[in-house]
Amino acid sequence: MARPKLRTPELRQHVLDVAQETLARYGVEGFTTKQIAQAASTSVPAMYELFGDKTVLFANCISLDSSSWPRHFLPPQLPRILVPMS
Repeated sequence: MARPKLRTPELRQHVLDVAQETLARYGVEGFTTKQIAQAASTSVPAMYELFGDKTVLFANCISLDSSSWPRHFLPPQLPRILVPMS
């Protein structure tokens, strides 16, 4: 019997977190679906079901609120540009 697929919002967020860290650590060249899936303990097909394609996953990574990004990922001036002033 086939195992049920669990494509939860929590899995989606986990994959985004791992993808963001992968992008920060390895850059665009290391931003592979295989590496992200392995680090997120999921499969490449699951990632495609969650995001459609790698471009959408990448766009989601760079459109996240910059206050949640690892500091080594951002140039010093970027947080002031992206975080709304209060």
